[in-house]
Amino acid sequence: MQAIASAESYEQRKFYKQTVAKLEAGHASNLSSAKKQLKDYVLQPYLDYYYLRGRIRSVSPKSVVTFLDEHPEIPAGKVLRARWLKKLGRSRQWQTLLTYYPGNGDAELNCYYLRALYGTGQQERALAATADAWIKHDSQPKACDPLFDVWQASDHFNSGVVWRRLNLALQHNEVTLARYLQRYFSPDAKNNLPSPRSTAEAFYQAHVSPTRITRTANFLHRTSRYKTIIAHGLSRLLPRSTETAAKAWQTYRNWDYWSPAERAALDLEVAIGLAKDGQFPPHEVRAHYQDHARFIEFADYAVKNQNWPEVIDWIDRLPVKIRQEARWQYWLARALETTNPDNKRAELTYRALSEQRQYYGFLAALRLGIPGEMNAHGGRTSQLNVNRMRSVPALQRSLELRAVGDNLNARREWFAALAKLPVQQQILAAELAHEHGLLSLGILTANEANAHDHLHLRFPMGFESQFRQAALTSGLPAASLAALARQESAMNHQAKSLADAHGLMQLLPSTAKLVARRHGRTFTNTRSLFDAGVNIDLGSLHLAWLVNRYNGQTPLAYAAYNAGENRVDRWIKDLSGMPIDIWIERIPFRETRNYVKNVLAFRHVYAARLGMALPMLSKTEAHVREP
Repeated sequence: MQAIASAESYEQRKFYKQTVAKLEAGHASNLSSAKKQLKDYVLQPYLDYYYLRGRIRSVSPKSVVTFLDEHPEIPAGKVLRARWLKKLGRSRQWQTLLTYYPGNGDAELNCYYLRALYGTGQQERALAATADAWIKHDSQPKACDPLFDVWQASDHFNSGVVWRRLNLALQHNEVTLARYLQRYFSPDAKNNLPSPRSTAEAFYQAHVSPTRITRTANFLHRTSRYKTIIAHGLSRLLPRSTETAAKAWQTYRNWDYWSPAERAALDLEVAIGLAKDGQFPPHEVRAHYQDHARFIEFADYAVKNQNWPEVIDWIDRLPVKIRQEARWQYWLARALETTNPDNKRAELTYRALSEQRQYYGFLAALRLGIPGEMNAHGGRTSQLNVNRMRSVPALQRSLELRAVGDNLNARREWFAALAKLPVQQQILAAELAHEHGLLSLGILTANEANAHDHLHLRFPMGFESQFRQAALTSGLPAASLAALARQESAMNHQAKSLADAHGLMQLLPSTAKLVARRHGRTFTNTRSLFDAGVNIDLGSLHLAWLVNRYNGQTPLAYAAYNAGENRVDRWIKDLSGMPIDIWIERIPFRETRNYVKNVLAFRHVYAARLGMALPMLSKTEAHVREP
């Protein structure tokens, strides 16, 4: 049944929403009659879902299992099932939990499962499996504590297990957890070796104060744990003081307890650290390196240091599959061009790369002085085929759930359906979403289907009038504004981030107030940021202010929009004249680095879609200029 705005569907939706509201308020007396009245309504099964969800503490296993068996197509059933199983765990209904739980849930459910094993006479099996639940880099749910308490009093718990978790915690920089784990190590020393506790403390201190690793006399103990400490301390020290770390390693590497593989791995680690500072290993040494995948780091530091001969050498050493990636082909061409402006290999590499619709392809086209290729799909899919997708039950339910305001379950239904559809039908589903004005869903669906050339789906022209109006107000091209919204929210005007950013251009309320005050706009209600016109107006004014602050350099403004002006000011300090493509590669935050690349590429695509003659980068954007 198609979710259309007929009088009948309007009444069904109204009655459905009223019934769900009553169920959520604890009133279920009219459930049976409501189900009969909505017998032919596509969302009728959700009435049972909301009934059971509101009574998860008291429902019988039979009622939950019956619902799950009768409606396996409802994705929310998995959520309901997990809540019910956790309720069984909290109430220690161990046998029932074991009957219905196959052992493939989240950390909390897994702990309840192990506790159920222990509580039903399978103690050894439960304790043997507990180490895997405990050795995590972060804190585990409270539900695990009773199990961990029993396990830690058993023979399964020992210093080796704790060391594994300590190592994992420090690898993930979870210093609070690492500090907490110290209590589990014995303070007793044996066989003239340091105690487990002092060894663990040395590991912790090498992490938080890596310069300690330079005191080589304190790390003389020939144990595997001290090897781990030294290697970890060096990896922490290298980014902070490369020369100091390299000097310390020259002392450590002469010790006879390193295996050839361990020594080679640390030699490579130190060499990469030195490359960051522009010091590359001699050619006779690099010929012996075995870990070719790590050559990416040498190539990356060669680019960032604009050492073009090293760029060529390291890219040529990359594994073939990696070397053929657009990023490395671009930098190879840049290096070849810089070392020899008439290099034919550079031109051919640029030419091949310029045929790709992506950031480096557009940069290559710019170097050649030609337009970037769009490679757009020839036309839209037939309306008849799109209409056929309306008969897919899960897509029907998804669209109807959106109509009644249940966006969470709508997304669950949609993406559960996509996983079962062949690629061509996934593209049709993207067309269906686009047709319903669900631009963000259309983008996500097209990406899921790898429909990269369907530009009308991946780069929709929603809110075009608002973007064009904002372009007049801000003085920025509409393509720049649309590209930013595409990156920030995937064109979802109702988007809200965990950081409290709102709407199409993901404005924080504090930023919106500042922009409104700066430009004489009225802003009193945070919810107004979900209004596309308000959001685009304020977001475009903020971006224009940033562009002006950075002397017309849009890439810097995009970076500041994402990471803040203070950071960008630090990142450009003393770098006037640096090519902007190099500067973008040097952005310390991966998120911001990818953000800037995406928005620049999206701007180029939107310019083409809007019929604008907008280069990938203008002449004023070609090099960094400090404000």
